[in-house]
Amino acid sequence: MASLLVVALLILIGVVVYKLLSRKMALRGHELKEGEALDKWESKEYILDVRTIDEYKEGHIPGVTLIPLNQLGRRFEEIPRDRDVYVMCRSGTRSAEATVWLLKKGFDNVYNISGGMLKWKGPVEK
Repeated sequence: MASLLVVALLILIGVVVYKLLSRKMALRGHELKEGEALDKWESKEYILDVRTIDEYKEGHIPGVTLIPLNQLGRRFEEIPRDRDVYVMCRSGTRSAEATVWLLKKGFDNVYNISGGMLKWKGPVEK
């Protein structure tokens, strides 16, 4: 019984590691460090916030577009294809998921902001 639990735990760890590595590989070249995000915002680049409406109301970057991750599938056509898109969430996890999804939908110009709002050094409005 104990060996069966060990095998199940090893499989679970393997799946988690695989998911993390495959997302990291899919993001290669499409990730922005948090310090670079402020430069993009100051340059009036398009920043997409994929957090929930409640998270957005608690504090967001001025001028960003909100499309919660759970609405992305039906609203992605609102995202411009003719300019760079920088995707932000709370920590960088959901924005990474959104970035990979958009890349699969044919967006070549989309970049995840790693660290998300937790690492944001610029202004925030409510």
